[in-house]
Amino acid sequence: MKPRTRAILAGLLVVVIADQIVQHAFLGTGYLMGRRVAPFDPPLFAPHQVERVASYRALLASGRDPRRESGFDPELGWCALPSVADTRYATDERGARIGLAPVPRDRTPGVGRVMAIGCSFTFGQEVDGPETWPARVDTARRDLEVVNFGYGFYGIDQAFLRYRREADALRPDEVWLGVLPSALTRILGVYPPAQRHWTNVLHVKPRFVFGTSGGIELVQSPAQSLDDLVSLLSDQNRFLERVGRHDAWVQRRWAAYQGFGRRLWHHSAFARLVVTALEGGEREAKPEVLDPESEVRRLALALVRELAHEVRANGARLRVLILPDRLDLADRAEHGRAYWDGFVADLAEAGIECADLAAAFGAAGAQGEDRYWAPEGHYSAEGNRIAAEAVLDHLARSR
Repeated sequence: MKPRTRAILAGLLVVVIADQIVQHAFLGTGYLMGRRVAPFDPPLFAPHQVERVASYRALLASGRDPRRESGFDPELGWCALPSVADTRYATDERGARIGLAPVPRDRTPGVGRVMAIGCSFTFGQEVDGPETWPARVDTARRDLEVVNFGYGFYGIDQAFLRYRREADALRPDEVWLGVLPSALTRILGVYPPAQRHWTNVLHVKPRFVFGTSGGIELVQSPAQSLDDLVSLLSDQNRFLERVGRHDAWVQRRWAAYQGFGRRLWHHSAFARLVVTALEGGEREAKPEVLDPESEVRRLALALVRELAHEVRANGARLRVLILPDRLDLADRAEHGRAYWDGFVADLAEAGIECADLAAAFGAAGAQGEDRYWAPEGHYSAEGNRIAAEAVLDHLARSR
């Protein structure tokens, strides 16, 4: 054997030995420096998620009401619980966020009823009930009562389904859909941790897809009970079959979710780290929302159009409210335009009323002022004040 060949083989042997040392000494737990390493079997990315599954099992074994104590919802994935007497996040008997006081079940003569739906930026995460922008609008307008059905980590698909659930009983005159631009990509997912690995939301959700006829079709949540959810997170074959088929984040990196030991690369530390690094990309909403042909842009528009159709069929008025976060505003200030402008133009072309609150926040210099933001990135009380004033201004100009 030639010296050069021996040197190459010796070098390869050193690489293989080093690879296997890392594989067995450092990756045996499935984590490296606190980060989960592919393959993700089970599909849990953080210790608090492992603990959450254990708490679900304990809850199921206890005989207590699993839906009441976990927030699990077979239709929406997760949902605010009704009649929660929380000092900050209290809800009424419908599960709506209470502002100053619960909105009466019966209609008040001469007072229009508004149903607000959306994510945590509509719900008012991190501030007290009276400080939320829906409550501030309710207080400022004696002729309106605003029922806040926003909820944390919702996509506009879940907001739409919440409307469907509550509309008949609430009979709103107006529906306000709060849209967080950076959260538009949530409509591609079924399992939130696949998109945002460290999330506290350990549930699965329904999603809409385009059907063969071109319209949107609802794919129900793959878990219809908490027991179903625990099973999905404990059986990788079932997870891939029930969740992976429709979750875009799993589909984009399918290899990272294969059952451990089923592929040759699972036995190589280097290969596992490469797959982990590749899986971690492509999460930003901006390029998806900018592209008019992306699934996010087309599906978001289709969802809002269907919502508008149903709202109008019920004799009500839909308003879409763009609620940008701090990074959205910083991007808008840097580039002189918002990456969601095209989506807003799509809505206008479809005849859907839309108010973009970015201008109001930009005028206040909110992207550079900490006082407008709560510690976890939601609007502070001051930020909610800006939002409420912008909504009130839009209402005054669009009677």
